[in-house]
Amino acid sequence: MPIKRTGTEIKMDDYNYDENDNTINQQPQQTPPPMQQPQQPFYQMPPQMQPVPPRPKNGFATASLVFGILAAPGCMTVWFGIIFAVIAIVFAIISRINVGHFDGKATAGLTLGMIFLILSLLLFWMVLVMLQNPEFMEQMNSIMQQYQQEYSIPYDGTSGNTLHIMNIFR
Repeated sequence: MPIKRTGTEIKMDDYNYDENDNTINQQPQQTPPPMQQPQQPFYQMPPQMQPVPPRPKNGFATASLVFGILAAPGCMTVWFGIIFAVIAIVFAIISRINVGHFDGKATAGLTLGMIFLILSLLLFWMVLVMLQNPEFMEQMNSIMQQYQQEYSIPYDGTSGNTLHIMNIFR
């Protein structure tokens, strides 16, 4: 007599007893059809990228960088070096105020401006110290006399077409 149970236990209805050899022959169970998976495309489309909005242009940062670069050769003339370096520093600070942070150009302009301002002031100080030295001034006047003699420029020390270095700071 077949026993039926529910759950995970074996059901006797699924087996046949052969009365001659007392062996159990299992009937083939029907397997559920395999789950069909949706076919995937050969390649996947990349996700659509949103365009990055352009960064606002910062003219003061660019101007700061330009004046910082101009301060490099300008520091050899002392006055232009000081002027360009101060302008580079001021434009970098204005850029910082407008944008809220230092971007790369403003940082570079600020750095170059500070470096060449220090170099220009150092050069200016060295020139002032040298011009205070009487031995240096005598050498400069002798060089000026040799230059004027070589190129046939009259030298009287007071004419408008010559530069008398001793009279500059007196």
